[in-house]
Amino acid sequence: MTIAAKRLRWFIPIIWTVLFLLDGTISLLFQKWLYHDFLNISSQVLLMGVVSTSFHFDTERWLIWPAFVIGIFYDCFYLGIVGYYTFLLPMVVMIVRWIADYLPDSMLFQAVTYILMLIILEFALFILNSFFGDGIGFFTFVSTDLGPTLAANVIVFLLIYYPYKQLMKAISN
Repeated sequence: MTIAAKRLRWFIPIIWTVLFLLDGTISLLFQKWLYHDFLNISSQVLLMGVVSTSFHFDTERWLIWPAFVIGIFYDCFYLGIVGYYTFLLPMVVMIVRWIADYLPDSMLFQAVTYILMLIILEFALFILNSFFGDGIGFFTFVSTDLGPTLAANVIVFLLIYYPYKQLMKAISN
């Protein structure tokens, strides 16, 4: 194993942990603007990191394990129900690795992949919440949760993409 590969195995879980904590910090600091009766925006900075990392290092099979562990912590820390992110984050890593085989590593394709993964994740969470009896109507979900979450997270993606990509390049060299 090369030095760069060893660095990856340490830095990526640390970076994902920081992004995991950043999600909660953003939600806490901006809760006045993110959560209303008619608006519910989910911060998904961790998902952006998972998608960008999986896109950049699409041959690294071990990324599924840190995604699984961070998913457990995410579920325990934010949701209180183990299982949602525990299985959805590794699923995102697998799907992005599959998609990355067919698309070039560019901002446009990563943004499209991120939006697709965000829609899949939010819709899966909607279905799971509906299944466990804590759901809202589909049109309410789309208008108050999915739409605003997509808009806010695309803006965050555009702001964070370049610095995150530079960080991934620095780690891999």
